[in-house]
Amino acid sequence: MLRLRPALLAAALVMGAADAEARNERYVIVDLTATPPALVVVPSSAPSFPKNIAASCASTDGHKPEEIQAAIVCLRPSSNLRWVSTRDDRLHLYVIYRGARSPRFRFIEESRKTRLATDLGKLLRLAKGLLEAGRADSAALNCVSAGYVLERKRANLTVSVQQEAPAQAGPVLEGGTGSADGPSEQPSASAMIVTGPSEHYFLSADLPFKRFNELKLNEQTGLVEPVKSPTSFFVGLGYALGDLLSEGGGWRDDLVIKGSIKFDKQPLESYGVALGYRGALLSSLGLNFDAVSPFVGYFWTRGTLPAGSPPGAKIERKGTFQMGFSFNLDAALGWTKGDGK
Repeated sequence: MLRLRPALLAAALVMGAADAEARNERYVIVDLTATPPALVVVPSSAPSFPKNIAASCASTDGHKPEEIQAAIVCLRPSSNLRWVSTRDDRLHLYVIYRGARSPRFRFIEESRKTRLATDLGKLLRLAKGLLEAGRADSAALNCVSAGYVLERKRANLTVSVQQEAPAQAGPVLEGGTGSADGPSEQPSASAMIVTGPSEHYFLSADLPFKRFNELKLNEQTGLVEPVKSPTSFFVGLGYALGDLLSEGGGWRDDLVIKGSIKFDKQPLESYGVALGYRGALLSSLGLNFDAVSPFVGYFWTRGTLPAGSPPGAKIERKGTFQMGFSFNLDAALGWTKGDGK
């Protein structure tokens, strides 16, 4: 039987990890021995990624599962539930556990719509309304792995892991279901990974304002809200420079370019272009700029003819700079009660 030298085996594992990254693969690493169980979703290019993860999980060539367990803490900053992917990309699952019973895992892949398609559905409803830490354990540390190949172009992939409780070896305590050996536990962990190509386009309800007292801050959610339900607003088509569904990125990725028209039976009465921002730049101050985001732009509004104007007089458009906030269309459905019912 052909045996690889340790150095050659290590080189092969490193090359395998690099090849996995080239194929756009993702790794889900779960530690069921932590309290609560720890879970990270990372590419093999993430800092502190255990390059010998396969050998560590199988306890071969001098590697042990403890190496994966130690790396999880360092991998947490790189964990991201958004995976820009295509059909047939592969996901690898590694689970650290204790005891003789191997964990069970499930992969559930449910198709989803793009953000723009979801927003268009909400816009149709609006239009209808307008028109109308770690746990100590004496058992040895083990590891098990599994794989999954994406079947859908765009989906929500739920990965769940659960370890069955050990069989009760001692007598059942009077008046209870536990045993004298201690309570039965079923450590589990799950995550929903958003897969699919990058998404940049979305629709929003844009609300320019003239005075800050027209707005208020919801202290519970950190979201800006109008003091009163608006009687008029704009519908904006935005283009985010970065992927809309990613959990992190540079501030440039959080910039949005958009065009807006008034939500009215005569939408071209007023329209504009704007630059917006949606991100976590001010999250430390309790401000959430994801569902609600600020913008600044230039808007043109059609004027009205003064009394006594001659027939055929040209109506001028007046342009002004405007500040405002963009809201998800869910908010606009609440303003107009356009729930489609």
